[in-house]
Amino acid sequence: MDTPYKYKRHYIECMSGWLKLYQPIIDDCNAAGVEIRQVKEKFAGLHIQVGDDAPTRIVHAIRNARIQSLRVCEVCGERGEPRGRIHVKTLCEKHAIEHAISGLDKYRHA
Repeated sequence: MDTPYKYKRHYIECMSGWLKLYQPIIDDCNAAGVEIRQVKEKFAGLHIQVGDDAPTRIVHAIRNARIQSLRVCEVCGERGEPRGRIHVKTLCEKHAIEHAISGLDKYRHA
């Protein structure tokens, strides 16, 4: 069965901590019939790629969500900050520590 929207869930490639940032944009795109090409983490921030027909309000919402994502842990949604040297992720203190303990020390605060 085809979805009535130009959006498919498998295009989301980021953790659920940013759900409150990207879900309203997805809903707005679906209501406006705008294609959602990708939702992902890129350079520690939320990156949403939509079709060229997106109205200005959606473009501004995407820009604002990206700015906000740099202060929100992508794992849990709590206050976070970009951490790491090579693979930078936006994480809260708790998740930065968990990633460091699990051997992913690239996420440790520099």
